Amino acid sequence: MRDREPSRPSGFTRALYRAGLGLVVALVVMVGSLWLWVNDPLDIQPPKDSNLIALFSRKRNVFERIVTMAQEDGEPGWRPDVSSDQKPLPVERVKCYKNLISELGSGVVVTWDHKSGGVNFIFSTGGTLLAVGSEWFKGVAYIPNIQEEDGALIQSLDGARRLEAGVYLRKIDKNWFLLYERAE
Repeated sequence: MRDREPSRPSGFTRALYRAGLGLVVALVVMVGSLWLWVNDPLDIQPPKDSNLIALFSRKRNVFERIVTMAQEDGEPGWRPDVSSDQKPLPVERVKCYKNLISELGSGVVVTWDHKSGGVNFIFSTGGTLLAVGSEWFKGVAYIPNIQEEDGALIQSLDGARRLEAGVYLRKIDKNWFLLYERAE
């Protein structure tokens, strides 16, 4: 008896194989996307309120020192970490800012808020590199004289990503707030 040659798959079998492979690839992409969205390894979700409040409690003296310095040195729109048309600071003063800010964590941006006369400590931002979605930032704010236009006071900022664009605040102490701002 002759050995049978292996038969070649028919066109229908090849098409079925390709469709099955495409389905598997689509399923892997969907499951992977869901995992990324839930686990947020790219840090695209803001930090939890409880984490920022705990940091504020541990480092309150650092926050207060930076506010005092900013009020002495700053003007609306001023940032201690950016050199521009703002008045130059002595090298030692800049070094002091950098040391204090580094105590709060890496990547923290400190700004003087021109609307409130307060100081913002931005801990997390997102949406700036994404093709879809909107820009946002979350942090801690010192607002000496809170006004209605400074933002809407709410109980928790943990779900603020679901709210419409705007500025949202959560009071954590006298003149101290958690801050979440989202632009369209």
